[in-house]
Formats: sequence, structure tokens, C-alpha cells
Amino acid sequence: GKPEFFVEIKSNTQIREKDFRGLAHFIRDFPKGKFFLLSQDPQAQKQGSITALPWQEFLLEVLGS
Repeated sequence: GKPEFFVEIKSNTQIREKDFRGLAHFIRDFPKGKFFLLSQDPQAQKQGSITALPWQEFLLEVLGS
């Protein structure tokens, strides 16, 4: 089947550790999911299973492929 994508969008220009909490609640129920936190922060980050990306990069690299 197709992978399940979980996306949270923040208007922040800088992602902080607390911003990952919302998506983290879904990881246990969807262990094969792909989790993305999108924002205006130009710095990509990864915390556990959650990848934080600038929203433009997500559109180009993840959805564009």
C-alpha cells in the first residue's frame, strides 16, 4: 500500500523541541507512517521519526518526486 503521511504545519521561523509534541502522539498508533513538521525555519531537523523541513523543501523533494 501507499505510505501514510502525517503533516503538521507551523508558522514559526524557528522550530523548537516542543513543536514536535503534536505529531509524536501519532507515532505509536502509526509506526509505519512518515511524519513531517513543516515551517518557515530554513534549517531541516530530525527528532526520532519526525522530520522538520522548510515547507518549500517538502513540496519540492517529498511531493515532487
